[in-house]
Amino acid sequence: MLEYSEPAKYLNYRWQMWKKYSHHLKMEKYLLIEKSILSRPRLLLINKDAFVQVVHENLDLFRDVFGPNFTAAHLLDRIVNENTDLLKILHDHQGLLGILLGFGRHNSMLFYEKDRIQNQLKKHKLNLNEARELQKKLETIRSHLSYFHPHDAYRISSINRVQFLANPYHHETILLRKKYDELNKKNLEISAKEDWFEETVKQLLKKDTI
Repeated sequence: MLEYSEPAKYLNYRWQMWKKYSHHLKMEKYLLIEKSILSRPRLLLINKDAFVQVVHENLDLFRDVFGPNFTAAHLLDRIVNENTDLLKILHDHQGLLGILLGFGRHNSMLFYEKDRIQNQLKKHKLNLNEARELQKKLETIRSHLSYFHPHDAYRISSINRVQFLANPYHHETILLRKKYDELNKKNLEISAKEDWFEETVKQLLKKDTI
């Protein structure tokens, strides 16, 4: 699941244009929907097969939050059809959100734990020892997190790279960086073509699986 955002007025204009002509295109592999995340408008491009696969790979985490009867199909239906902020649908669970956005299980749950401890320090009355212990855990987590792609002030590209907080030395992050670098290279090759729009539409209309 890829997420795209920009200033609301431009996003709304482009989305209205897409809705005007999208009925001419039959996408079987993907869903393109408008959704808010943290009250900000976004466009989500969802590979339906990949969505189901990543949920099944992390089914224990999703069922911990949603209960034993949870299914990927039901979650996808809610995301597509409910006019509700995506994070609210996920019970404000930053870990599940990160997993769906392709940040990986380890990185997403590390960020979730950081978020949980920060909220605990803000909202709960703790004695000094409890606060110190939580602060120590928080600092340890922060020491393991950095941006997925280090900032490069001299890098110029028409396509933004995937960016999130990650543990740079974890094997999951290493595999994800290789995967996204390959996808980014492919996207840049397509965007450099004169018929880049036609090529992009062709990719969206593909019927093959993951």
